[in-house]
Amino acid sequence: AKEWTAPEAYKDPTKFSKAADMWSFGILIYHLMSGVTPSIDHFSITALHEEIKAKKDEFAVDLTHLPEFMSLIGDCLSLDPEIRPEFNVELM
Repeated sequence: AKEWTAPEAYKDPTKFSKAADMWSFGILIYHLMSGVTPSIDHFSITALHEEIKAKKDEFAVDLTHLPEFMSLIGDCLSLDPEIRPEFNVELM
């Protein structure tokens, strides 16, 4: 589904990267916290925040009172893949 695919990878399948994975992670967090997948046909962080505010009664958790999640989701869903957070996980 295009919502789960980073915009740069959706436009050009050779652009899959860790940054694209971070986009999908942001969508996953949003989905787990809200119970819905965001609609991103005309995506912007502002539009996402407005969607969250408009649909907050439908969400499993009211994200407007969890600024750290709003910030993380916003960072993960940055349209610029260069400024998305990086995964820093060490495996044993």
